Amino acid sequence: MTKVEKKQLPAFLVLTIISLIAALALAVTNEVTKGPIAAHAAAERNKAFAAVLPAASYNEMTIPEGHASVTGLFEAVDESGAVLGYTVVASASGYAGPVAVTLGVGNDGMVTGAVIGDTSFAETAGFGMKWKEETDRWEQFTLIDTVNGGSIEAITGATVTSGAVLNATNAAINCVNEVRGVDARDVVEKGTPAAPKVEQVALEGGIHEGSHRGFASDVRVQLTMDDAGVVTGLNIDAMGETMGFGTRATTEPEFAQQFIGKTAPFAAGENIDVLTGATITSKAVIDAVNEACAAPENPDAVPFNLGGDETGEPVVETVATPVPAGAKTGTGSGFGGGVSVTLTLNEDGTIATLDIDVSKEVPPVCNNILVDSFINQFIGKTGPFVAGENVDIVSGATFSSNGAIEAVNAALSAPEAEVLTSKGSGFGDGVVVNVTLNEDGTIATLDIDVSGEVPPVCNNILVDSFINQFIGKKGPFVAGEGVDIVSGATFSSNGVIEALNKLFETEAPAEEPVAEPVAVVETKTAKAEGFMDYVVVTVGLAEDGTIATLSIDVSNELPPACDLVLKDSFINQFIGKKGPFVAGENVDVATGATYSSNGAIAAINSLFPAETEEEASNVLTSKGSGFGDGVVVNVTLNEDGTIATLDIDVSGEVPPVCNNILVESFINQFIGKKGPFVAGEGVDIVSGATFSSNGVIEALNKLFPAE
Repeated sequence: MTKVEKKQLPAFLVLTIISLIAALALAVTNEVTKGPIAAHAAAERNKAFAAVLPAASYNEMTIPEGHASVTGLFEAVDESGAVLGYTVVASASGYAGPVAVTLGVGNDGMVTGAVIGDTSFAETAGFGMKWKEETDRWEQFTLIDTVNGGSIEAITGATVTSGAVLNATNAAINCVNEVRGVDARDVVEKGTPAAPKVEQVALEGGIHEGSHRGFASDVRVQLTMDDAGVVTGLNIDAMGETMGFGTRATTEPEFAQQFIGKTAPFAAGENIDVLTGATITSKAVIDAVNEACAAPENPDAVPFNLGGDETGEPVVETVATPVPAGAKTGTGSGFGGGVSVTLTLNEDGTIATLDIDVSKEVPPVCNNILVDSFINQFIGKTGPFVAGENVDIVSGATFSSNGAIEAVNAALSAPEAEVLTSKGSGFGDGVVVNVTLNEDGTIATLDIDVSGEVPPVCNNILVDSFINQFIGKKGPFVAGEGVDIVSGATFSSNGVIEALNKLFETEAPAEEPVAEPVAVVETKTAKAEGFMDYVVVTVGLAEDGTIATLSIDVSNELPPACDLVLKDSFINQFIGKKGPFVAGENVDVATGATYSSNGAIAAINSLFPAETEEEASNVLTSKGSGFGDGVVVNVTLNEDGTIATLDIDVSGEVPPVCNNILVESFINQFIGKKGPFVAGEGVDIVSGATFSSNGVIEALNKLFPAE
């Protein structure tokens, strides 16, 4: 039998057929899934758009040329087709990849909402990732005016990501502004967000008032009611609460609207919804409204001024609570350092108000006596008070309770406290302090009035942590020696110290001689980049090379913020000194005018070379790796080759942890020694800044190679 051989297709032909079939299947699959994938992407996009500017639909627009950072531009329209505004997406390079910012911009030019991050967001957890995870931070963008500018607050330790958010925000706004026919320029800078504009209700009729303690301040309300007790109008002052959280009780009219048309009592979760992330403030508003509804009309009530002055600019009143006339103070023993009280009396001698200070006690148990149920036992009574008879002890806080009773009895027997008032200079018009003293001359109470300063930064000195540094002490006070300055409020902090020291002068100050004007031997002019253009400085130098006169030209910058660098408080920092100057070290920037301040500093420094060529030749420079871009060291040597001076530059690292290696305890480990250096052998690493510490060692060892 003849064997029949099977014919087989060549291998290459089989592979070709398989490849064609696979390609065809892939093409079919792609065609089938293309629609659902696109629909899913569009749904996700519209979800983000709805969060920043709700609309019936979003029509894609052509992105103008020159806006490479913008990846999407859409027109937001309502059901009738009317344009509500624009939604725009822009990206900028962050620490680990692109950082996307989605903005909504209304027809009035105000940002309506923001979303940070998309599926490509890959910033560092615990640092840059906060921009995407902590969505409450997005609320600050609604304070941005795309024409007149605004600020966003950077996240500490996420400098690169914060810079990317800023750059993407400006790129998005520039694109929208071009479409709207507005000059396209960067209008947003890093800083403290401006106070929001507030829509107030014009209250007609008798005003009822109420207040209650919130999270960080007293929350006040003013309302009107009809004859049936129905609330007809309501204004809420919660501007002393946490910005972007509690302040929303004032800035979001929808919250106040819940009370309109209803009668008291109001209760959280029953007839009033609290603000997410601001529960304490919300409940304070509810309590204040209930109090106002039960209070008689106040014919002397002055309507709140939260919405703006005659220029239309937002105004936030910063009214310090004055020390009440006739205030009395007393101290009592406790479990720790004792309890202090301040109280006021009614005309009949009964207690009207009582404030208890347990800052010297042992927390957290001592805080249990700060509740209304304990304090109210004293209100309306004359004393003396006895535990278990007319006052109940707080369970678990027996020592602090008895200390408070002892302090109240001491205050009732003490003479009325005299209120001493003094004023110190600040960044604006100055700081006023109202002080009462104990019998030994130490400070019993301290009230600070910053209404003449520049909000909102000046409000940072109104916290207990700053005020309590002075309680129980006598002046004079010195910044950095028992008294810490509040970061970002340097001028206002020093103003308080100055004002207090005027009250503790031991003898009449000698008349200061009028200083003769310093002769100017040379005038120099320089300029440096600011926020919009250039800042120009004209410096008059004295014979010894110090600055005798300084004028700053910000005519090309963005008013009114740039005008802050024209104040004497900023300029006088340079008078009588030589450069170079470093922001935060030997000069402070003007809060709210960071770019203009740094521009002025850079321009002045260009007139003061850091060192002569001869000095520069003796400085050895080296760089080591770190956590960010690396660490740079500048070293001078003694004649024997040991290190004489060591300067460390961590500007390329990730703050604030890297700054820990700038302390003397770390630097002094190298002074008077030769390398090479080994971590753990005569050199300790700074805890929490391992990479930066090793970077310094690496950089130094490059200058001291092993033999």
